[in-house]
Amino acid sequence: MPRAPRLRAALLRIITDKLIEYLDFCWEEEGLGARDLAWTDDLAVSLSADMYRDLVLPEEKRLRFHFDGWAMLHMCGRTDHLLEIFRDDLQIHEYQGFGWQVDLDRIAEVMGGRVVLLGNIDPVLIRNGTPETVREATRVAIEKLAPHRGYIVQDGNNIPPDAPLENINAMMEAAELYGRY
Repeated sequence: MPRAPRLRAALLRIITDKLIEYLDFCWEEEGLGARDLAWTDDLAVSLSADMYRDLVLPEEKRLRFHFDGWAMLHMCGRTDHLLEIFRDDLQIHEYQGFGWQVDLDRIAEVMGGRVVLLGNIDPVLIRNGTPETVREATRVAIEKLAPHRGYIVQDGNNIPPDAPLENINAMMEAAELYGRY
């Protein structure tokens, strides 16, 4: 194996070892019962599925399966190409704050009814749109994802601080209006 991939693998292994050690310490110190795990990996979205499997997945699986409780992953951006990996290889229970770029039909097909989904309403739309456009985007997300059960309306991801309150309220109103199933 060339030197750079060996160094990369060694570095990721060290980071994962230290993270697991730290989290084990926290669980023990806090006396926590459930061994749930929530983690974020926003940079991996830029990798192809093959690169993700090769570069990231081995250590991410080690981290994920060290803990036997609820597994929640957050990854911003267009992750359509990684959804099966999250569902099958990482066996996540929850995909929190998934990006507004994710195709709703695709995520419904791959994860609908199998993974709790939170997210997808475009933060830029919440900031720059109108209450009507935010309400419509929320209605579409609910229409596509709610039939599979387990969808929670959320921005996709991070509402800008200067977003109009009327637009945030429009997302909540649409969730109340269309989210009953």
